Amino acid sequence: NTARSIRARMNLYYFIPLGVLIIALHLLVHRELRAYLLDKTRSELRQNAALLNDYLKKTVLTGQPLAGFDPALSRSLAAIKRDLLPYRITIILPDGVVVADSDGGLPLENHAWRREIVTARKEGSGSSIRRSDTVNRDMLYLAVDTGPYVLRVARLLTDVEAEMAGAERLVTVGSLGLLLLVLGLNLFLSWKFTQPLREMRLFVERYEGGGDPYRMPVAREDELGILQGTLNNMAERIDRLVHIIRFDKQRLENVIGTVTEGLVLIGGSGSVSLVNRVFLSFFPGGTQAVGLPY
Repeated sequence: NTARSIRARMNLYYFIPLGVLIIALHLLVHRELRAYLLDKTRSELRQNAALLNDYLKKTVLTGQPLAGFDPALSRSLAAIKRDLLPYRITIILPDGVVVADSDGGLPLENHAWRREIVTARKEGSGSSIRRSDTVNRDMLYLAVDTGPYVLRVARLLTDVEAEMAGAERLVTVGSLGLLLLVLGLNLFLSWKFTQPLREMRLFVERYEGGGDPYRMPVAREDELGILQGTLNNMAERIDRLVHIIRFDKQRLENVIGTVTEGLVLIGGSGSVSLVNRVFLSFFPGGTQAVGLPY
């Protein structure tokens, strides 16, 4: 029970901090993974926006002046979204007027102060994550200033989150695997560490119960191994002393047995400790006197 209690405390003391550390690492990886996937998605949107802009200039925007909202151009963007790129596509004039949108069949409100548009006009490109009022879903936007207009592409955040969920499952499985590995290693090490304690408990129980002499195997050179060796040496000395005491007692009994008169030995406590056979011949019940006060 003592060894098991020590093992339980060892497992508790080691497992809790390690578990907290692994959980903290999991949360850190989750945060970094989200940032990585968002950056990766922004980079893909930026590359696709550049390719899309070249395609638009060669096809639907050839010589076409851009003014107010153009339903025909919106339908062309919707076809591009359906057949080529699975992104929402929006063309916005420098003053914020929406010329065309792949997901909007009606004129949209002015986008001049949308964060990604403002950043794109200042820095060449900009991005933001927010809920779209048009499609009523969370989206990742990326806008590129092409000069005559701002080309904006957007991807549903649920698509990014689905990709993130797959990666997070791998991270979660890895974290649980690491946690189980640490737990198994900790259980093995605690069992190995408490093995000498179990041997010492068995050693004490055998001596307490008066069993056969028992010596512990000493396979360690640390403090526990030194303690085991010390207990073994102590047991050797005790066995020798017990042997000497038994031998002296037997010799004393033999000497007393040769006395031809009745003899009673009184111990230091004043009680009868031994009687000889002659005494018993006089008093057949004399054996009951052993241990009684004289």
